[in-house]
Amino acid sequence: MLETETKTIQTEVPVGLVFQAQKLVEAGWFRNLDELLQDALRRFLESHREELMEEFNKLAEEFDSKKLNQLSRQMDLTFEDLQKQMDRNLEILRKMKIEENLQSTIDEIKEMAEEEMQLSEKVLEDKNYEKAGDKVTEHQEKMNRLQDDVEDALDLNEELS
Repeated sequence: MLETETKTIQTEVPVGLVFQAQKLVEAGWFRNLDELLQDALRRFLESHREELMEEFNKLAEEFDSKKLNQLSRQMDLTFEDLQKQMDRNLEILRKMKIEENLQSTIDEIKEMAEEEMQLSEKVLEDKNYEKAGDKVTEHQEKMNRLQDDVEDALDLNEELS
């Protein structure tokens, strides 16, 4: 059942959870916070629908305020579990980003090493040192940039530790 009509709700959410949600939006996982929250709420309700319906049906039959309070506490715990899972997921995404950046840097360094080998062979054949000097300068600049990328990745990794 797809709902096209919407209703605005307002709730208090821990700042850390909002920060993590914003990071997921910035990373492109969601278009905006509304979409992220709708998806999270939909997934939660879908995965717990049967459980919740059973509990609410039992409560409707018995209307025991003690059970109602207990269910309310369980729902609070479930929200905390959801927050913890989102924390873990965000941590994994950050680590994946670091690994992706480092792998890209490694690939570029390997490519440059291969170019250097080819260049050294060509210089020995052609004796064209000026052209080789230009390429070495270009590689040095690229290597400096790659070194900065590695340092940034190491800083980010340190922040996660």
